Amino acid sequence: MIDNADWIKSSIKSEIFVDAFGQDEGLKVRAESDPQVVKGLELLPQAKALADNAKKIVAEHNAAPAFNRQ
Repeated sequence: MIDNADWIKSSIKSEIFVDAFGQDEGLKVRAESDPQVVKGLELLPQAKALADNAKKIVAEHNAAPAFNRQ
């Protein structure tokens, strides 16, 4: 959890990066300390595994003979 002091520091750092390197770099700096972005990045491998598994199941289902489908 980010507290007020950390949020202020992150905001100042982000603004410095915007001024020095442009909007995109400032947004990258802000994203590094955003708890939702950090959590989302942590969950990406799980999401990919779930999507891959779903594709595999759909492919197996589609490959099964039509009389086995219900």
